[in-house]
Amino acid sequence: MKTGDLVKMKLGYSAPGVVVSFRTVLAAQDHRPEYRRVRVLWSDAGMGSELEKDLEVISPSSKAKR
Repeated sequence: MKTGDLVKMKLGYSAPGVVVSFRTVLAAQDHRPEYRRVRVLWSDAGMGSELEKDLEVISPSSKAKR
């Protein structure tokens, strides 16, 4: 998954959204491993923050690497 990918939630109905950015969260207090949150611009609800594991890529970004 990368910035610009078209994604949807894995479970239940989900309108498509575009990945805007990523943030790694350290969960030292809970002794859990770190995890990544993804900022998504949803077509029906605006900006949201989701766990990366809860998303699936519908269509990869076609950005050319420079």
